[in-house]
Amino acid sequence: MFLTIALILSLFVGCNNVDNNTISQTNGVNTTPCIVASPSLQQSNAPMQTDINTSVNSNSNLLIVSFIDVGQGDSILIQTPNCKNILIDAGESFAEGVVYNYLKVKNINKIDVLIATHPHTDHIGGMAFIINNFDIGSIYMPKASTTKQEYEDLIRAIKNKGLSIITAKAGVTIDLDSSITINMVAPISKSYDDLNDYSAVIKITYKNNSFLFAGDASNISEQEILDSGVNIKADVLKVGHHGSSTSSSAAFLNAVSSISGENTIWAIPSRSRISTKIKPP
Repeated sequence: MFLTIALILSLFVGCNNVDNNTISQTNGVNTTPCIVASPSLQQSNAPMQTDINTSVNSNSNLLIVSFIDVGQGDSILIQTPNCKNILIDAGESFAEGVVYNYLKVKNINKIDVLIATHPHTDHIGGMAFIINNFDIGSIYMPKASTTKQEYEDLIRAIKNKGLSIITAKAGVTIDLDSSITINMVAPISKSYDDLNDYSAVIKITYKNNSFLFAGDASNISEQEILDSGVNIKADVLKVGHHGSSTSSSAAFLNAVSSISGENTIWAIPSRSRISTKIKPP
């Protein structure tokens, strides 16, 4: 039901939020193991993850990226080696239950970083529901708005929780987990004719592996990224605009092509039904 990509350095384990009372630290390093939810915790109507594992790794050196199947839309969960959770988009409003169930199956109670790439409903439709039902750390959104009800619901949910919005734009760095780097490479311009080009484009690097999440950025935004000279080489590309002809220009794909010399994996969540694991060199 979704595409899961795991970077494995030792045991295949995941991250679960741990109550502060149970955290033990040595020299500032969290030594509490991250635990993956057992399949027995699965709700009957929740999407099933076939590679759920109950192993525990006290060194917690795994990055897990899950593409949740929300139909024609995006919702991506990133669990960092130090048990932080990033959610990029939340699909349409009718898919909010799918995202909610998936997070609960993973025993997640807090989203440390929530990113709304741009205000189209197939990316932010279910986000108000997620904000209302989970603890939220920080929220990143581009300076773009719409009159759609889903967008208004999202802004209302943010205000009701007393949260503030951090502008998503090129040059922003998210300092969440010392083991990874999170950089935004777009949007670059202050205004666009198409809401898609406001998309936050995010590069996440963990050791020798990197991911590029392109939202719905079109050829216009892609060219701006290329002109900026920023390094966008990646092992996994979440292609822009669900793989439509308005995105993924040959020049952009060339620039992204894998740093390992192998073919970059193209992830098109709404059209993919594959599961893969990547081992860093």
